[in-house]
Amino acid sequence: MLLPSHIDWVSYLVSSLDLKDIMLFCQDWGGLIGLRMAAETPNRFAKIVASNTMLPTGEHRMPDTFLQWREFSQSSPEFDIGGVINMGTISDLSEEVLAAYNARFPSEKYKAGAK
Repeated sequence: MLLPSHIDWVSYLVSSLDLKDIMLFCQDWGGLIGLRMAAETPNRFAKIVASNTMLPTGEHRMPDTFLQWREFSQSSPEFDIGGVINMGTISDLSEEVLAAYNARFPSEKYKAGAK
């Protein structure tokens, strides 16, 4: 079954396993997925911990940096995971470390969650 987005994969997993009374911990970009899923299926969650994240409700305009990231992540023909991580570091990562980050994503089909 091919689902259109990573949020559908998470919902599919939780519903397929019929998880109930679970604790959601979502951090950073994971909050965009987790908090939306909790809002859509609150009966599955006993506790929610949100750390350094947000839930866009439409009440406030998203920051330009968020919109730029979304555009970049969705339109890049080859999404370089190691390169993205390297952009957030103080010093450049070694080739070995970049290769280790990229090893978990052998092709574009594995990068939906990162995007």
